Amino acid sequence: MDNGAVVKSLHGALRGHDNYVRIHGNRGLMENTRHGDRDRLRVWREPWEKDSGEPTEVVYRPDFPTHHDVATRAGHGGGDFFTLLEFAEAIRTGVPPDLDVYAGVEMSIVGIQAWRSALDDSAPFEIPDLREQVHRDRYREDAWSPDPTRGGDDRPPSSVLGTIEPDDEARRLAASVWSRAT
Repeated sequence: MDNGAVVKSLHGALRGHDNYVRIHGNRGLMENTRHGDRDRLRVWREPWEKDSGEPTEVVYRPDFPTHHDVATRAGHGGGDFFTLLEFAEAIRTGVPPDLDVYAGVEMSIVGIQAWRSALDDSAPFEIPDLREQVHRDRYREDAWSPDPTRGGDDRPPSSVLGTIEPDDEARRLAASVWSRAT
């Protein structure tokens, strides 16, 4: 991070299971719980990074200070509701929302730049501030994408080991699993 912090963001989901997110930082971690009440949030702080008397671990169910009942029924843990509410308020008032297109791109580009870093032996890659013309110009033609339908020779591999072709046994297993999904 630009402040010297190191962050590791892990995301996962399997069919039939909820999405799981864990974010590690220099001072601790935050994750949604995977067992029991999956709407809970776990925050853990390194013992030397917390105030005296403050617990190392806190597990709680977040509560929205406004619109709680409507937001929790809307989807994506309230994210859908608040995204649409902020959008509508920006249109009504003319005041830009806190989370604008630039913030959205910044949050998304982290994964792209992280993958570039992983493929380049963990070399640092900038998170460009696309509010600045010089950064927009630098990344204007950047179409780096793993999508095989987009063409081009500059597609990233799906593994740090390069392109891995599944063998016949793996293909049979995948076909078997996928046929049960329909």
